[in-house]
Amino acid sequence: MYKKHANWCDCCSKVIHNINHHYGEMAIRAKFQDYVQRFVRLAAIYEAEVVGSTTIGMAQAIDSKYASLGTGLAFPDETSKQREMAANINRIKGWRKSISYKDYQQVNNNVAAPFALNF
Repeated sequence: MYKKHANWCDCCSKVIHNINHHYGEMAIRAKFQDYVQRFVRLAAIYEAEVVGSTTIGMAQAIDSKYASLGTGLAFPDETSKQREMAANINRIKGWRKSISYKDYQQVNNNVAAPFALNF
């Protein structure tokens, strides 16, 4: 059970540690924000690899040896990447069906649009 949800358990243990050591609210919120940002980036990698494109992350070249550039995630090897992807696959698929996902797509597209370069 712990290996399957290692990132979430790690996040929770850090939050509990911060609470027990009287860290401020901002430090505790930052832990959750870090976890959520990592999850969204992992979901974007999933979309890019499985669907072929992503609307929630940066576009990347799938066939390139630099395919993970721009995602903000780094894995020591392909095995650990696949392990983390497998541990989160049901969570990612569930999130992609949610209203929260649709809202995130809209916000992400609205923020990215003004910065698009047209030549």
